[in-house]
This record gives sequence, C-alpha cells and structure tokens, in this order.
Amino acid sequence: MRRFGRFSAILSTLLALLTASVGYVLQPDDRSALPADGDAPDVRIFLLGDSITGSTGCWRARLWHELQDADYTNIDFVGKRSGPDACGDGFDNDHAGFSGSRATRLAASQRLPEWLDGDPADVVMMHLGSNDIRHDRDADEILAAYSVLVDQMRQHNPDIVILVAQPIPMTDTPMGKDCASCPDRLDRLVEGIPFWAAAQNTIASPVIVVDQADGFDAEVDTYDGLHSNEAGGAKIADHWYTALSGVLSRDAVTPADA
Repeated sequence: MRRFGRFSAILSTLLALLTASVGYVLQPDDRSALPADGDAPDVRIFLLGDSITGSTGCWRARLWHELQDADYTNIDFVGKRSGPDACGDGFDNDHAGFSGSRATRLAASQRLPEWLDGDPADVVMMHLGSNDIRHDRDADEILAAYSVLVDQMRQHNPDIVILVAQPIPMTDTPMGKDCASCPDRLDRLVEGIPFWAAAQNTIASPVIVVDQADGFDAEVDTYDGLHSNEAGGAKIADHWYTALSGVLSRDAVTPADA
C-alpha cells in the first residue's frame, strides 16, 4: 500500500490563503529526504494534459534534465503516450498529453481510471482547461470536472500528490481562430483554481497549485496563440520544476514498493 510523507500544517494554511504554488519549498540542494539512487523504487509521475503537455515547447525534456542535473534521479515519467521525437534523446518521454483533450470530456468519459491502472502514479501533474475554454466551457464547469478527476485519482491511490496548473494564457485568436472571450474566461479559471484547490486539499493527498500563467505572455511565448514555443516551454518547465522539486525535497511522496 502506498504511504506518503505528511505535509506540515503550513502547506494547508498557505493553500487556504490562496498560495499559487507549493506552500513551502526547500532549496533544491536540500535533498536529505530523497532516497539514494538505487535504494528505493522510482517516484512515478503521471503527466496529464492536452497538446500543451504532449507536443509543444520541449518543456518535458527540459524538466527531465533539470531534475536529473539536480540529482532528482529516482523518478519515472509515466503515461500511455511517448514522443514526439523532436526534442532529442536522453529523457523520459512518457506522458498522457492528448491533443484536443478537455477536462470536462475526460471527467465524463471515465478513461482516467483506466489510464492510471495501466500506469500507476504517485504524483500527477495536470495541465487541462485550455480546450474547454476554446469550446465555450466556463470556469465553474471546468472546476467541477477537475473535482471528478481528483476523485478518480484518489480512488486509484488515496495518497496521491496532485499538482494542478493554472493554465498558460492564450490570445483571442488561438490557433488562428477567433475567440474574443477566451482570454477573459481563461483568466476566470486561473483565478478560481486556488479557491478550488484549497477546498480539495487534504493532508493525505495534497492538491498543489502551480501558477503556469505567471510571467507567461501568450503573444511572445506561444507560436499560435495557444501552444508554447521554445521560450514558453522553458517557462513551463521551470514552474513545474519549482513545484516538483519542492515535493520531492520535502519527501511529500514516498514511492510504492515495486
């Protein structure tokens, strides 16, 4: 049975105060809680999202190398997809980023439990909602879908650690299609996520908000108003790194025995 380390009370308190990141993060060089290489099973990290996760900006490769270079080596990116191959070799290319994926559709489909059965996870990194916004879903609908997905993750693993991204911004012409209301509706989702996360957070299964919108300019950091370019991918990777290294450093997650 999976057992995770316990977050201190400060994390729950800060989440309740709408901290849009890890509540308290040790410096990357403080890794006393990490298992020595080869002494413990890998922490399995499930990367869940749409094409922003699956195919753009090479951020997954950058994140993998950042973690390896900082000696976070007992990790395993998991998901039923791999590729594309344009970002080079030498990194764990597994993920569950599906082009066009929507939080609302995924929650209704009951497919996530099947995916997690195939790729058991200790940590989920979720970046979803952009396609829901493009298809006229409002923030409340998307957050309700997030809640269903969190329930499904916890049914898979009651102690799962869940990192939820505030999605990167988009322009009013994402992928060249007019969507004048998209930026404002996405802003409302971004603003609502910390409130939602504070209500979902538990000691056993923390919900940690990762502000991917911070410092991200859709006019500069995307190539089509929606998908990250190289500069945008670097920002995405760096935000995930801050959150994930904080989780690993604090021993918030202890991997299940193989």
